[in-house]
Amino acid sequence: MDDDVVDYNPDRLLNALREQFNAESDAALCRMLGVRPAVLSLIRNRKRSIGACLMVRMHELSGMKVAELRKLLGDRRQKFRTGKNDGYRTTTMSEARKISC
Repeated sequence: MDDDVVDYNPDRLLNALREQFNAESDAALCRMLGVRPAVLSLIRNRKRSIGACLMVRMHELSGMKVAELRKLLGDRRQKFRTGKNDGYRTTTMSEARKISC
């Protein structure tokens, strides 16, 4: 197994952000990120994923590259779905950079 490959684990990302921001609790992290505590609870319990807006907010506040945040998260996807008026379509990372939000 490759040393750079890690399993999906949102706790690793959230704990790293808590440490970077010196947040004493998830409630404090929620206030910093501008989300309800229930959102972080659902993410930690793997009942909700970290969406693009929250990932961008994490990037803006932490100064970390989105790629670094995704690596902490354990997100190894090379393709993902983007919303289009005609439904979802599978997109590569390089294609996604060309899509305006």
